[in-house]
Amino acid sequence: MRRLARPCDSLRAEPAFASPALFWSDVTIPPIVENLAAYASIATLPSLLISYLAWIRKPGFGRTVIMSTAGIIAIAAYTLDISDRFGWINLSAKGEIVPAWGANNGTFLMNVQSQQLAAYKDTFRMMEILEIPYADTDRMTDTNIEKSAAFTITGDSTVVALRLSSPMHLNVRGPSTAKAGDTITILVSFNLVIVPQSDSGDQIRSLSDVERLGGKIITTRASNADFIVSQTVQ
Repeated sequence: MRRLARPCDSLRAEPAFASPALFWSDVTIPPIVENLAAYASIATLPSLLISYLAWIRKPGFGRTVIMSTAGIIAIAAYTLDISDRFGWINLSAKGEIVPAWGANNGTFLMNVQSQQLAAYKDTFRMMEILEIPYADTDRMTDTNIEKSAAFTITGDSTVVALRLSSPMHLNVRGPSTAKAGDTITILVSFNLVIVPQSDSGDQIRSLSDVERLGGKIITTRASNADFIVSQTVQ
């Protein structure tokens, strides 16, 4: 027997956002790495100033050493700073790209720090794709998915969200003992993907279509969500 279910809009076993320990949200980034862009910016001006002061000094060994060292530091720091500002590298990207995600009153959300996607903002947009993982199903070819609209990559913190279709596309399997009206808890995968701006997302039938169309799966999170069994199908 297979159970069809609808999302639970009242009681929930999980908070609005959940961050399971087995996912990347618990990874600690060393401060020196997280703040590398700021250090590069700070180092630029003093290094240039030192280089100038050394240049106006009388020629000699000390001047040569100072100019060589400070000059290299200044050029390297300036290059890193400019590259980060133009989005060629992501030194200033801090923390997790998706620090929070979950289900709230039938809406499935991902909080995206899109600054970390700055390199893609001119040619891609981001989407959320839901899929329920099962041991006997290939997640990449599973066509029982829900997907959001395509969101612009602004470089700011963005909530990418969707409400389930009616009828729902997810393959929710309830236990054999479940009956209509029962609430069941299912693990749902939240996939953040980017797709070319020319693609509306209509051609995406499974996660494998994302890369086939020139997009990319950025990260996957998971959280429990509650569903209410609406009917039983023999």
